[in-house]
Amino acid sequence: MLEKLWEGVVLLPCLKEINLWGSSNLKVIPDLSKATNLERLYLGLCSSLLELSSSVRDLKKLRVLLMNLCVKVETIPAGIYLNSLVHLDLEGCSRFKTFPEIAEQDLTHTNLKSEKLREVVHKVCSCSKL
Repeated sequence: MLEKLWEGVVLLPCLKEINLWGSSNLKVIPDLSKATNLERLYLGLCSSLLELSSSVRDLKKLRVLLMNLCVKVETIPAGIYLNSLVHLDLEGCSRFKTFPEIAEQDLTHTNLKSEKLREVVHKVCSCSKL
């Protein structure tokens, strides 16, 4: 019954992957601002997750963000650095209302199976590869 990982800021400079796939009771993501080399964040099926931590905006090396079926999440924090992102999966994130602007980049794989989600993302996205 994992609801949270830790409180406060933890130094994690060598961490490259966090896999919380299927943690259905997880409600919050801890401060990841010191996980400066994090490349992959797997949050799929975290059905109780309420929001993506604003500290995610500091993950300049994040390449993979999988949040499929995170049904309670409504937004990705503004100011998030998405330029290194190549794989984004938001399938089943039907409550999304806002999405940060995405500039042209190397995003090569997306999963946006919700029509509402596609509309929200395409309004702010100049990335022709979506």
